[in-house]
Amino acid sequence: MTHLLRPALGGAELHLVHCDHGQHALRVEAARAVTALGARLGCPVHVIDLGLSEGASEQLMRDARYAALGVAAVDICAPVVMTAHHADDQIETVVMRGARGTGSRGLAGIPRERPLRDGVRLCRPLLDVRRDDLRELVRSQDLPFVEDPTNAELDRTRNRTRHILLPELRARRPDFDAAVLRVAGRAAHRTNRAQIDAQAWLASHLEDAHPTRIHLTAFPPADRCGREVLRAVHLAMTGEAPLGSWLDRVTTMALQRTGARVDAAVGHRLRVERTRFGLHFSDPTIEAPDAPVPISENGMETRFGATAWSIVLGAGDTATPTERFDPAAAPGPYTLRGARPGDRIDARSLRRVFAAAGTPVADRSTLPLLCAADGGIVWAPGLGVAPSARVRPRTERSLTVERRLHRVGIDLELAAY
Repeated sequence: MTHLLRPALGGAELHLVHCDHGQHALRVEAARAVTALGARLGCPVHVIDLGLSEGASEQLMRDARYAALGVAAVDICAPVVMTAHHADDQIETVVMRGARGTGSRGLAGIPRERPLRDGVRLCRPLLDVRRDDLRELVRSQDLPFVEDPTNAELDRTRNRTRHILLPELRARRPDFDAAVLRVAGRAAHRTNRAQIDAQAWLASHLEDAHPTRIHLTAFPPADRCGREVLRAVHLAMTGEAPLGSWLDRVTTMALQRTGARVDAAVGHRLRVERTRFGLHFSDPTIEAPDAPVPISENGMETRFGATAWSIVLGAGDTATPTERFDPAAAPGPYTLRGARPGDRIDARSLRRVFAAAGTPVADRSTLPLLCAADGGIVWAPGLGVAPSARVRPRTERSLTVERRLHRVGIDLELAAY
């Protein structure tokens, strides 16, 4: 079918990628069939051994397959990966998810498109085509193929659904397939609508998006759009979709006091905190450097460990006086370090200063503190310059502090159903 798609793709070069899951005795024959098909269609062929042991779970095979496809796409500079999922796959998926009590997103079934990895989209152009029609097309074109023998093994949920449950349901209700596809279509429409609303909300409420933290300057709406907002942030921070229980816990934070937290999402890599301004998402595994980091006065950018913060210190002017200080009042050499118990900014407790400024608790241990030669704190993000070091009318020379974040943003290009 690949050669039939070429005209619609503008003559783009097509590659065939075959993933060997190592689960059946015909794996060699399958690889040969794909190689023969590529030779016949004039397409380069890539056979990838996933290295899985026999009896691997469906989830493990799926994760390994898509990871390999993503790597292959990057290697050959392919922006799109197409798979041959069809309407019968969609029916089976919706029925299995419905039996588990899934929500609207689950009933939407297999998305037609979704991000596979940076710069690569996964597309399924055959989701409206039935399995039997595809078989007939393959036969009419005399294309080689190998039937996967594991498709007949009833120890897998999808195979039991395909060979036992669905035939019985179809016998009882001839229009069962059409009804399932209608349900999936309505759920897909609702899901896409919610995602569009979530993207619009995020675009106007997202602040400081970078690898270790994301801050929302308000609470997401309490409707389905709000759950889509939280889902998008979770995906951006962890690379995985959230559990429903996590969404429920974070949704209730709007009713809780400032400082309330939700931890332990996906290997403890995501912490959510309610602040007076909104919701703050951070990676609690990221810590400030153990030792102070030297920073020069020559305007060069200095990275502060793995926290995604960089600080620039140099001569110059700025429209914000609190970002300039008098080096005579706080002489160098200067260093960056994380907060320590008992820290003070002049006479005030740093902890109290953070609290008064509304600095999220999760951020307080990872913010870069600019310190003078005597160890005193000269400047901190969001707090500005310590009062004792601020520029005065008689200041002869000043230094400017500039914070920079290594932004990766949040991917608003979600799956399309």
